[in-house]
Amino acid sequence: MKKILIPVTFLAMISLTTVSCQKEVLTEPTPTTVENSATHTIRYTVNGIVYRQVIHSDEDLDALMLTLFALAREGYTVRVMDESITFCETYAKEKVTYTTKNKKDAYDWVMEKINEGYDVTISFNEQTGEYTCIAIR
Repeated sequence: MKKILIPVTFLAMISLTTVSCQKEVLTEPTPTTVENSATHTIRYTVNGIVYRQVIHSDEDLDALMLTLFALAREGYTVRVMDESITFCETYAKEKVTYTTKNKKDAYDWVMEKINEGYDVTISFNEQTGEYTCIAIR
């Protein structure tokens, strides 16, 4: 038994030594490109119920705004603002009202005012067919 145990132990020690002496293959880290897309947190209310949505692209923002305009057309009162822009309602001094029958004009005006830091309320009058947009800052 001793005759077998000593050579096996010696062989195991030699194999461990040879493995520890081998050079490690270093891999060069591949450079990665990180896309930093601007994110916005849009806060909106539909008939007084508050929602928040994080927007990662212009397409996401367009989809959300089209949904909000559809809700306004169905009779809901919609209020929307970009939370990334500081706003304090108690200090609101400027109020701008815009009325139009053209949905595209209303959409463009609302987007402009949101980007300027306004809190915009959107409503639609079914009898007159007009969008009334009120921006407060």
